[in-house]
Amino acid sequence: MRTNGAILFGALIALLAAIPAHSQDITDGLNREVGPFHVETTLDAGLVLSAGDNAAQFEFVFGDLDLWVQAEAITESGLRWGARTRFRAQADNGREGFADRTGLCLDTAPGSDCGSATPPQRSLATGRYSSVYLSDPDRIAAAIEEAHLFVRAGWGEIRAGLTPGAARLDQPVAPSASRLVTAGGGALDPTGLAAALTQSTASGIGPKILVRSERILGLSAALSFTGQTSGCGVDICIHETDTGRLPDGSPVRLQGNTLNQVWEAGLSFDHQFQNAGRVELGVSALTGEVDRDPAGDAYTAWTLAARWTRGDWSLGGAWLNAGQDEARAYTATSAGVSYDRGLWRLAAEAAWSSDDFIHEDSTLWQIGASRLVGDHLLLGGGIRTVAAEPAMQAGGGRISGEVRATTVFFELGARY
Repeated sequence: MRTNGAILFGALIALLAAIPAHSQDITDGLNREVGPFHVETTLDAGLVLSAGDNAAQFEFVFGDLDLWVQAEAITESGLRWGARTRFRAQADNGREGFADRTGLCLDTAPGSDCGSATPPQRSLATGRYSSVYLSDPDRIAAAIEEAHLFVRAGWGEIRAGLTPGAARLDQPVAPSASRLVTAGGGALDPTGLAAALTQSTASGIGPKILVRSERILGLSAALSFTGQTSGCGVDICIHETDTGRLPDGSPVRLQGNTLNQVWEAGLSFDHQFQNAGRVELGVSALTGEVDRDPAGDAYTAWTLAARWTRGDWSLGGAWLNAGQDEARAYTATSAGVSYDRGLWRLAAEAAWSSDDFIHEDSTLWQIGASRLVGDHLLLGGGIRTVAAEPAMQAGGGRISGEVRATTVFFELGARY
């Protein structure tokens, strides 16, 4: 996988080097008229170099490519319609993160209290799992994460196809100096141990129907429905059933994290007050039926998020609580504060998570700084430290292990 990673990063570096230095040099290439459609392309690419503790030895170069293409036409009555797609490619470190395994807790003996389901099951909140050994996750991943049709009018928007659910739309995020390495579930994690995810992602990237209102007096509401969750992106993955092997070589079945009949609702507020600054608020709810769950308990997830910006200062945070019952609950919280000084931004972040399903707690701290270069480039870096307590097996029972990692990272990003 290192060979593939080198190829991908070589392409990313060439792309960053070839991008013009001024916005007017690229506008005509990214936005153009094709028949009745106005086609707009948005590109976000970044490289992260790290040094220090790493879950994958000798891996110190990471990257993320995010490409959006939207084609929109306008009818004589003013109705807007079209299609939007999103392609992502990523090279992470095969971390024990979202949709990957964690810990070494084997649920092989009755009453061992090591694991929470037989057969073992993925966490519905994060896709993570313990108890079994599957093949190592790939460092390189690529996927089409959005591909939907839309209709927009003065009252709002309707989408049909691959799109984030209503619980993920328009939710504020905590301030950060980094675009890719953030506390509450960033695209990349140089340590390989970050476990806090404050977005509601259980509905995956599969087909949905979504309705969102226009923002009125700062308020906007959204509602979405997913018949059955499916699909894998680079950070979010819905699995059905996998087959793994225990250390003795015997096979074991890992139950999936599929949901049926998923409803999501989101409400957001965004307003710039004359004296108080900009205030952003968000709340969301998700509920769905767990596929092949003998208990028949519904899965629910709630999120709260807020951000306040005034002058050069910004302060914000997010909270997620999800699960089926107390034994399978997941809670995550993230917070950040930033200060802008000219073209520079300084930020401090923190995140905490507790996963009762796979018996793991984690704490993350991060400080960083970044600087805008021209209209499109970002240079930055920081220090990240993570402490995790994954479940381990000892003497036929479960104990909490302790793993720590600290890395220094440097980030180069380009956005158009």
